[in-house]
Amino acid sequence: MKYILEKMSKIHSYSEDVDTSLFHTIDRHAQQVPMHNIYSEDGLVQYLEDPINKDDKNKNVYLARAIIAFLNEINISRRKSTFKTSQSMAAIIYGSAFDSFTTLCRKAEIEVELITGKLKGLKYRPGAENEEYLQEGKWCAFKSKDIWHLVHPQWSISSCFGVGYGGYTIEGDGHINIQQVAESKGQTINVFNDFWFCTKPEIFIHHCYPDNPDWQLLPGENKSLVDFFSLPFLQQGYYEAGLELLSERSCSLNSTKGVCIITFAADKNSSKNMEFNYTLSVVDGDISTVNWSDLSQLVIFIPELDMYTFRISLPVVGTYLFEIMVIADDIVTNAACADFKITCTESCKKCRKVPFNVGIEGFGYGHEAQRAGLKHPSETTPVLVLKSPEDVVGSDCEDESIDFQIDSDRIDEVEFSSDIIDGNGTDAVRTRAYVDKKKGKLIVKAGAKKAGDFTLAIKSREKEDFGSEFKTILNYIVTTK
Repeated sequence: MKYILEKMSKIHSYSEDVDTSLFHTIDRHAQQVPMHNIYSEDGLVQYLEDPINKDDKNKNVYLARAIIAFLNEINISRRKSTFKTSQSMAAIIYGSAFDSFTTLCRKAEIEVELITGKLKGLKYRPGAENEEYLQEGKWCAFKSKDIWHLVHPQWSISSCFGVGYGGYTIEGDGHINIQQVAESKGQTINVFNDFWFCTKPEIFIHHCYPDNPDWQLLPGENKSLVDFFSLPFLQQGYYEAGLELLSERSCSLNSTKGVCIITFAADKNSSKNMEFNYTLSVVDGDISTVNWSDLSQLVIFIPELDMYTFRISLPVVGTYLFEIMVIADDIVTNAACADFKITCTESCKKCRKVPFNVGIEGFGYGHEAQRAGLKHPSETTPVLVLKSPEDVVGSDCEDESIDFQIDSDRIDEVEFSSDIIDGNGTDAVRTRAYVDKKKGKLIVKAGAKKAGDFTLAIKSREKEDFGSEFKTILNYIVTTK
């Protein structure tokens, strides 16, 4: 619970003394408004105030929340019913969410401002540099305890799913899959989205740029429109998962020698249950010259205990789009995380076939290995370089080794094995795994019989499940180059 509250504090601008446990009561009350209470603005506001202590110093936060919850309910039910109300209430029920929110806040004597500006909506593309890709929009700010809080009433009561940029998808979730995908505007669903209520200005500015820069409400210097275009396109899932972008903080990236690296940090408390999906697409570039049979995977995913890295190799000069989705605690389904435009002016010369397609499971030491009781790997990178044999297949070459400390309470519970999981790898690399109980370590050895690139899988199973299959807990790229 503590970590959930910490994540919320990183998203929302209200103070820690706001009792968020009251939100559920306030929301349900607002969504159950009787018909006679929506005949007049006064009657509605009086009803919404019922569960809120009039002397509470955070009253405005709670009441603004109740107004949003009411607008969400009306947004759903007005499509099914015809309300017989006063003319002023009809404007609230059938009007725009931002106008209705502003009107009701003023009726409740909450200081409120209707803000106009530009936003990154359905027309937006990561890396866009002109205003034709932005939409004119409106949102609001209300004051509580002399602090302004940003709210996007429309985004708080509806969300758009299934938006697609279009182009040629070349890889998704570790699998090469060449297909042309049409642009999609997605589908708007009426749903209460708490994320856009009292959203911190540092998050809001990534999506909405006010005409009056004073309404950026940022703690530091205001952003220019040029800054707005270049900010990384970090979406709701990024913040809800508690991620931090460690690599270049821009939505438009440039590859180096055909390689682009994107890295996120994550809190260890939540990263154990975090999963990612991704899509790599070509927006502009000639992929007809690529021999896709030589490329089983362009994106190498490297999950560590508190860090996630995507190493993207780009086979042709051109412009690419890299979209990341995330599943984490408190995120029920895949949530949009971050989208990047990648410009490649020099194709990757070492864009060779990844030895085995491990998919989104990734390479290197991570939580699966930790759950099996392994820690402190001697090789912290996902690549193990072997000494190259001097002659042909069958020549002996000294083995390289990786070792791990095993948790003392797991050393008698788990057994380990290693394997070369590429089709031809077993004839090219020898490997074995054994436990040194005196040192409390797992030792994995590998030696090359011929030059090349291969995948080493380290596997485990519970001893009590003897007879069951070993499960891969981490992978290494093994190379003699």
